[in-house]
Amino acid sequence: MKVPAPAPATSSHGARLRVARLALWLSAAVVGVGVSWFAASFVADSMGARDMQQMVDARRQLAAQVAEGMSSQITADVALLRALPQTLAQIDAIPRAVARVDTRRWNLMDQGSRAEEAMSHPEVVDIDAFLNATAGNLGLDYVWVVNEHNYVVLANNAGHPDSFVGVQSSMQPYMKEAMLGGLGEQFTVGRVTGVPGLFFAAPVYDAGGYLVAAMGTKVSLARLQHWVSHPTSLVTDPNGLIILSTDASLVGKILPDARLQRMGASDRYNAYQRVDFEPWPYQPTASAHHDVPGWVPAEVRDTLAWREGSAMPSLTVSRNASADLTIVVAEPLPAWGQQLANHARNRAIGFVLFVSVLVTFMLVAWSLVRERQHHRVTRHLNQRLQRTNSALANEAHFDHLTGVLTRRRFLALFDTVLARSHNRAEPLVLVLADLDHFKRINDTWGHAVGDMALQRFASLATGVLRSSDLVGRLGGEEFAMVMGRTTLETATEVAERLRTAVAETDESFPTGLSMTVSMGMTVCRPGDTASEMLKRADLALYRAKESGRNRHVAG
Repeated sequence: MKVPAPAPATSSHGARLRVARLALWLSAAVVGVGVSWFAASFVADSMGARDMQQMVDARRQLAAQVAEGMSSQITADVALLRALPQTLAQIDAIPRAVARVDTRRWNLMDQGSRAEEAMSHPEVVDIDAFLNATAGNLGLDYVWVVNEHNYVVLANNAGHPDSFVGVQSSMQPYMKEAMLGGLGEQFTVGRVTGVPGLFFAAPVYDAGGYLVAAMGTKVSLARLQHWVSHPTSLVTDPNGLIILSTDASLVGKILPDARLQRMGASDRYNAYQRVDFEPWPYQPTASAHHDVPGWVPAEVRDTLAWREGSAMPSLTVSRNASADLTIVVAEPLPAWGQQLANHARNRAIGFVLFVSVLVTFMLVAWSLVRERQHHRVTRHLNQRLQRTNSALANEAHFDHLTGVLTRRRFLALFDTVLARSHNRAEPLVLVLADLDHFKRINDTWGHAVGDMALQRFASLATGVLRSSDLVGRLGGEEFAMVMGRTTLETATEVAERLRTAVAETDESFPTGLSMTVSMGMTVCRPGDTASEMLKRADLALYRAKESGRNRHVAG
């Protein structure tokens, strides 16, 4: 009788162990992939939030600088415009001309008859001509005088078909203020011309000190367009109506929560000769229906504004100016899409790196169990690889940021070139260059812009030098150049070309950033060492700095 062999049971048990072991490895791999995705997302979110905040802060600072500059410009211009009617009102001939015009019967006459009667007085004709010349010289659209009966008796457009003389003034708030002895100013639409502008008024007193009239001036918005030279800037009146903008399609629209929205129809019509106004086409994130990733900081998300039909957000900065005007700068964020793409890329790279680490860990763990000897060989090879990488790194000769020679490599080559110059009795010139106010560039525009400045100088210096010349970065913003077989006169011409090129405006730099360089140079003398030439060039550089920078000095 044959006894069955136990092999099948043993084989089945081993298969179950292998399946269980494989399931354990697969479960660990799934958990590890999930953890890797979470870690990669966390790191990418942190990096993206930091970069986004830095980008927004830089654009906000730029917008604030623009708004502050506009506010100063508007304040200065309004102060001048406000003073014009006050100055004109003090001319003695004006109240005398007002007194010559008797308007007590004008309510029985049409405007043409009123104007004809007023122009029958030579004093009135003279003052009208004076006001016309004054308006042209001072850049005013209209200058007129309203007497105590609310009739226009003097105007710079007297004698024209559209003359104001004889018109009964509707007494807008700015003119009422002047009639009460104050100074009036207002943005509104002209009742006669229908053209919007800034209106100013001042009281007119006669020789006895009695208030007899009010002097009014108007400046149309077309004359004030220079206030909004920045591409995304605009100016609103006290009611939130956009009156000036580089984007003509925005003029006449109203800002969110503007006072104009709470005004009645009659008040709107009295002020602007219209009732309906379209809203500003920018909306906050909550109302714009744009999906903003959760990793974007809440402070950034709450400050974003989206223009209809645009996938690129903007941030708004506002400042108050004279005449109750408000300046708004809607600064676009052109790097928004790049920031989102960088976040996705960083998350993908991070995920790959974390998965790679996970796979590496699993392989190392498996290797420790199965092949300790192989692990020792791998560690030995890794150590050799690290030593090789360290040796290669020590042999690096070029600055990683600018691409020019490192300090050590430059000084070594300088010694060689200097020795050859002595042996062959050839001229040689050493130039030390230092970027002017480089710390201010870093502090104002950030280290990224500072790096761009260093790269730009290195590129320009390489461009003006010959391939046989040396250029290196000694440290920070200091560079050195060696021109062999070159006289001091020729080197001076090269240095001037470099100085001029550095001072030219670079469109890739932020607005307002200027860049200059100071240089000190010295020519090789018999028996000179590299140290002696460096000392002389450094003293020449110091003199260039002390002499005002942006120049080159030989020593």
